[in-house]
Amino acid sequence: MSIADVTMDIQLIKSNILRNTLDSLAQSIHPRTGVVEGQVNLEDVMNTEVGGIIRMRAPGMVQPFTMPFVGQQAFPMLQYMDELRENRTGISKAAAGLDANALQSSTRAAVAATISAAAQHIELICRIFAETGMKGLFKKSLQLITKNQDAPRMVRLRNTFVPIDPRVWDANMDVVVNVALGTGSNEEKMAFLGQVAAKQEMLMQMGAPLVDMQGYYNTLAQMMALAGYKDPTVFFKDPAMMPPPPPPAPPQPTPEEMLSQVQMEAIRADIQKKAAELELQREEMLRKDDRERDKLDADLMIKAAELEAKYGAQVNVANIELHDAA
Repeated sequence: MSIADVTMDIQLIKSNILRNTLDSLAQSIHPRTGVVEGQVNLEDVMNTEVGGIIRMRAPGMVQPFTMPFVGQQAFPMLQYMDELRENRTGISKAAAGLDANALQSSTRAAVAATISAAAQHIELICRIFAETGMKGLFKKSLQLITKNQDAPRMVRLRNTFVPIDPRVWDANMDVVVNVALGTGSNEEKMAFLGQVAAKQEMLMQMGAPLVDMQGYYNTLAQMMALAGYKDPTVFFKDPAMMPPPPPPAPPQPTPEEMLSQVQMEAIRADIQKKAAELELQREEMLRKDDRERDKLDADLMIKAAELEAKYGAQVNVANIELHDAA
């Protein structure tokens, strides 16, 4: 049942009472008049001009019928109907913030309780509307979208354009709706979010893994939404949209580490120098061995040539080399 269902009869009664009160006021201001026919000018009697003259042929031919105003007795009835309306709907002047006397003589908790009680009845009406009408309407709308939209489309979601393809949606999926009714005023929500932000800042300073920059940004975004700003990125950057931070710089070595590193470099340089010297000695030995071998080969060739010249016979150098090697 809506508010109109429980207050329609009260409104009709109040309209009837107010109409009768106005009629009583009109009759008291403009009362009916009795005249003696033929002794009074009827045009003068019917003239409602203020201060108008009524012509009479004899005194006392015109007599007004005094009608007292009885609207004072109707005012308490109007107040009673207002109280009846407040009892039925739960909406009072205190709940609407219009009763100055109640606000001045009551504590903040009492006023908040009165407003909350009035909001509960409004929430009940809204939930009935949602369950008996809007739920079925949006369910049918979802089924029509998933059935008839045959191509994805770009939709701006959280200030970012994303593709939406209803063909892959489940028309019978469960949805949980967060209804912002009966959960306190925006000031209370803002104060609670301020406490959450302070707690997050403390945990971030302590280095606790419970909070990251994304969670802190979400709290600030909720505060901006309560303040009436739809786009929180005007004030704060979304960490999810920012590039990853550069890797941290390597720590600077201590003087002891620097000295140890210099000593290691010196030892490594000495090792490399020794290795180079050994390699050079090896190469020199190889070159010396090659020179001696070449000298022996040359001497052998000279001796073979001398023998051939002296005896006139050909000398087999290979056999001589093999004999020398043996």
